[in-house]
Amino acid sequence: MIKRSLVVSALFVISTPAFAHSNLIENILEKKSTPEISDLDADTRKEVTCTALAVYYESKGQPVRGQSAVAHVIQNRMTSGKFPTTACGVVFQKWRGRHQFSFLNMRNLMPTIASSWSTAVKVSIDAILKRSVDPTGGAKFFHNPAIAKGRSRGVTIGAHRFTP
Repeated sequence: MIKRSLVVSALFVISTPAFAHSNLIENILEKKSTPEISDLDADTRKEVTCTALAVYYESKGQPVRGQSAVAHVIQNRMTSGKFPTTACGVVFQKWRGRHQFSFLNMRNLMPTIASSWSTAVKVSIDAILKRSVDPTGGAKFFHNPAIAKGRSRGVTIGAHRFTP
């Protein structure tokens, strides 16, 4: 029963305006809270959760530096003036009718690997609270060079290339 409601929440988020993602984020905060998240104010908890969700699905299994790079891309977009100004806004933003982060097309967005989720949360907190250095040099985009061939600019960290 719980799994079905999570799937419904995830599908609801994907098919509705950006503000609707709050149901998913609240669900994750309730079920996957970590001590690090619990110590933060409510708005920062949401921002960390949105960032950690992207870090988890876009780079789990990558070195911590690669996960940090994904978190910093979100932060760089927030301060660029060309993207939404919140992490949740950046993560759930659509362009030409498609989400910018491919993981949002999945049906179940509840993180399942506790250790990977914990790392994603820690990396996200460090990026948001400016406790880590941006390894991308200010990148606002990243892609997998094995899939998106022909884009040689930028810095490669783990399995992703990060570009301005």
